[in-house]
Amino acid sequence: MAEIELTYELALEFLSFLRVHVHTEPGDLNLLCLQGIHPDPERPNVLVLNDNVPDAYDDTIVLVYHDRERSAPGRVLALRGTVDPGLYYTRTEPHPQGAAHLTFGQHLYVRGEHKGHPALRAFQESNRVWRDKNGNFKPDEGECVFIGTFGVNIHAGGATNYIGKWSAGCINVFGGWAGRPWKTFMESVDIHFQDRSFLYVTVWRGRDLVKFKELGWAHRPSLCLGMHNPWVSEAQRLLKHKGCPEVLIDGDWRTQMSHLVRKFQTEHNLTVDGWVGPETWKALTA
Repeated sequence: MAEIELTYELALEFLSFLRVHVHTEPGDLNLLCLQGIHPDPERPNVLVLNDNVPDAYDDTIVLVYHDRERSAPGRVLALRGTVDPGLYYTRTEPHPQGAAHLTFGQHLYVRGEHKGHPALRAFQESNRVWRDKNGNFKPDEGECVFIGTFGVNIHAGGATNYIGKWSAGCINVFGGWAGRPWKTFMESVDIHFQDRSFLYVTVWRGRDLVKFKELGWAHRPSLCLGMHNPWVSEAQRLLKHKGCPEVLIDGDWRTQMSHLVRKFQTEHNLTVDGWVGPETWKALTA
């Protein structure tokens, strides 16, 4: 499996590449939550790609932060965690419309509580999620984006290898409420909120970070249902230019956008998966 060493500079450049907001003043913290890539337990801040197996803590919660001393260098700390719900709330006792997954992209969080413990809650209690109706952990045709109060918080997760009931969609930091990872996490959160009223939380695929490290700014990130991002606007403009007049260029990927991408992929003999990945980007830019 591919691996990379993550630095503060690489993390900031990747966030800039994703076209999201970043806090960079002394004391500031940004969260970069990466799906399908985990920290190497023996080598700090070395991340290893994986197959993103359901119900496993195989994602990375990266603290991208700056000490309060202005002359101090920026730092990163990679913590094991999950951005996905566990199997229990996906297949055993799911929501009627499917388990909630935070959409890939940027979200705003504030300090609050989760089950009586200090944690992070969505700004104004508003979450943007897609719901996994068929329980396969992938945004598929016919699945929808929802915005509302769903309680998708950021909190400590379990200390075993399985997510279980720890997450119905919340981001978890592995190790338990009393574990060193969660305590370290909250220490950085507390420093950040001394001067800030909210925290930027970016959720993305680890594979895009690895490809960005390899290709730099020539890389184009994979896009899918739920994203609300300038990269989506770019894909929409290209799709419209390629003969899809019904495309609305608003940077907001909803169910109709998935339908139009699948239609374009079918017409151009591409793999029909509803994602704008390398193959579809190539066809759109040809």
